[in-house]
Amino acid sequence: MSLVSWKYPSMDWIKLNVDGCSKDNLRCAGAGGLIRDSLGSLIKGFPINTGIYSLVIAELWAVVKELELA
Repeated sequence: MSLVSWKYPSMDWIKLNVDGCSKDNLRCAGAGGLIRDSLGSLIKGFPINTGIYSLVIAELWAVVKELELA
């Protein structure tokens, strides 16, 4: 078992984290993301219902939305 943790970005940088999910292939899907500063403070975040898509498309929707926010 390995531990996974979030790491702060370097000073004066921001970090964008996204995740997408799908119930099954081509079923209800959603995505979300966060933008945090170098202190770990939340700048913006979002959840979205992407509709009926595969997991890969839900992940891509999350990336597109996150880049729009950034």
